[in-house]
Amino acid sequence: MPAVVTALNLNGLGVARALGRRGVPVYAVHTGGEDGPELRTRHVREVWRPSPGQSLVELLLERGRAFGELRPVLLPITDESVEAVAHARDRLASRYRIPMGDPRVVLRQLSKEGVAEAAAKHGMPVPATRACATREELEVALRALRAPYILKPQDKSEAYARSGAKKAYRLETADEVHATYASFSALEPRVVLQEFIPGTDADVWFCLLAMGRSGKPLASFVGHKIRQWPPHCGGTSSCEPAKADELVGLSVGYFGKVGLRGPGSIEFKRDPRDGRFYMIEPTVCRTDWQSAVADDNGVPIPYFVWCDETDTPLPALRPSRLRWRWVHLNSDRRSADYYRGRGELGFWSWLWSIRPPVRPAYFAIDDPGPALSIAVDGIRRVFRKLGRLVGLSSRASVP
Repeated sequence: MPAVVTALNLNGLGVARALGRRGVPVYAVHTGGEDGPELRTRHVREVWRPSPGQSLVELLLERGRAFGELRPVLLPITDESVEAVAHARDRLASRYRIPMGDPRVVLRQLSKEGVAEAAAKHGMPVPATRACATREELEVALRALRAPYILKPQDKSEAYARSGAKKAYRLETADEVHATYASFSALEPRVVLQEFIPGTDADVWFCLLAMGRSGKPLASFVGHKIRQWPPHCGGTSSCEPAKADELVGLSVGYFGKVGLRGPGSIEFKRDPRDGRFYMIEPTVCRTDWQSAVADDNGVPIPYFVWCDETDTPLPALRPSRLRWRWVHLNSDRRSADYYRGRGELGFWSWLWSIRPPVRPAYFAIDDPGPALSIAVDGIRRVFRKLGRLVGLSSRASVP
């Protein structure tokens, strides 16, 4: 039974590897302008590219006809594709198996406001949060919350993307909040303001889940970040496995009560003042950027979802005896440089934090293409720089 992933970015690469290693034929959508190293994976049989003006849903419907009654498992990779698939689920369901649950629930969980409502209803521990849509509402929220703050959009709308704003901002003062809000509010005024929980990047934990059609968990994996890029409120640049049964209980309980199915995760922040975990945000109906760390450690989240959708017996969990770390080398180097500049991290401490056993995000012994592509591009850049330097030197020596 094939699987279709809706993007071949780093997240999509991790999903393709988790499935392809176990014999699942994988097809991938690629809508990006440039071909990235992910396209060099051997675990994707065919890459689908939309024609000019063709939407993701139109492409999926067109290509889905070729499978007939087989109905591949459709795995969204980005929030935008989760939203598109949720809106068109009735149209897509005749050609794909879609591990999602009620689309109305999914769409609500893609918004920060919907998450806040569900968290309050089901008693999830969350930082103090306010949803705002005007400067006046933001001012009221600032008076109610303690600094420092996290400012982020209520949902990843096209308008917010056009503004060029970051995924989230960590801000120290009310003036910084107002100035940042003013930089994008003309395009997207709907935001969430949240109290920032103190602590380091390593205090950010996550629980990756595969939720079955029955509403019961199929597999789970807990880890914590080592560093993020950008620091304090960015994506994972390095992480490692960890043990926290409390997070599995909280995550399974939330997904089960809300009615979410398929792959997903919840990110938590551990407050160093009292050791409590607070939910930061869920990822719904897709895997996370760093989900390959679970596969590296014997918990292939996408494969469990595929098995459940195709009525294939679930594999026995065989956790790795080694605690494999996961690192996105380029992002982690930039993060380490930031902390070294602040005097908070030494060079050797950085190397020790990503010591073996470690799996670089793009490198895999059974799938060397993406890493080789990055290496070749790096060598080409070096030769181009050398060529420019030699050219400048030659021109300078001409009388």
